[in-house]
Amino acid sequence: MILYTITVAELKQALSQRGLTTDGLKADLVNRLRASLDVEEGGENHHHNDDTIGSTDDVNTTMKKGDDDYEEPSSKRPRTNSNCSINYEKVVSIIDDGSDTNINQVVTLYNPHTATIPTTTNNNNNNIRTSSLASSTMKLTGHKGSIYTLDYDPHGEVLCSGSFDSTCLLWNASGYCENFNVLSGHKNAILDVKFTNTGEHVVTASADYQLGVYDVTTGNRIKRFMGHTGIVNAVSVCRSSSSSSSSGGSPCLAASASDDRTCRLWDTRVRGEVGCLEDQYQITAVAYANDGLMVFTGGIDNCITAWDVRQMKKSMTMKGHTGKKK
Repeated sequence: MILYTITVAELKQALSQRGLTTDGLKADLVNRLRASLDVEEGGENHHHNDDTIGSTDDVNTTMKKGDDDYEEPSSKRPRTNSNCSINYEKVVSIIDDGSDTNINQVVTLYNPHTATIPTTTNNNNNNIRTSSLASSTMKLTGHKGSIYTLDYDPHGEVLCSGSFDSTCLLWNASGYCENFNVLSGHKNAILDVKFTNTGEHVVTASADYQLGVYDVTTGNRIKRFMGHTGIVNAVSVCRSSSSSSSSGGSPCLAASASDDRTCRLWDTRVRGEVGCLEDQYQITAVAYANDGLMVFTGGIDNCITAWDVRQMKKSMTMKGHTGKKK
């Protein structure tokens, strides 16, 4: 494995040492250096084999967002380990120049679906890649705080990550997995994110007691839901395709769970909450039923509660978890 992690200045220096021009955008410089490395490593034969990883798809551009320092919380949530191994045959990782010494938190995409198919004419095996990713493992760098949540859009084309740095990043879920949008506006950590049915919007839950609705294409926050008086731990969206309240919930509905011991219902088409379900303990998880008629919540009382959203009351309580109570 050959791993190159260099700054833009070092990239230009590497090009100059090879007698290559340093003009152009950063992507042009990367491609120029990659082509030179391919030649130095016998890349001509390498490019004739489409089954071998390490061609033009193996470039990962590290993106940095600002120079603000973030102090990590003492959280019970698992911390992301940025020192993960990268299973590339060749990586050119570019970071912006600057004095910031923070190690960026990362999101890693793994492709477990690789097949090895033996040939019928000889004893050699051909490694057949079955993923749309540019490499079997992609490291997506950009967040400056612990990553708490991830969600794919319904079409599997976009990945959204929410972080302690108060932002969500949108990534292409294929190819080079570029970061194409930053969702900002919250004043505290993003604890949960969910795409709506169409994949056009993302609903966020934050420790700043608020929820946000963002346009995926523009990155703009188009709606802000306020009403909770505690940290919003989780959010869920209604997956029903029916807009009739008699036959199911609307795909524009969302439910949020909070430390204020409530689960609140929201409609992205209107302003303010459309319902409030009150419990006795902090609520840490929420899920909409597929038909949109029920909402399930879980909290620190070790129980799962089913709520009838038409009557706005508890339907049943499911006990079984035996977590310790403090």
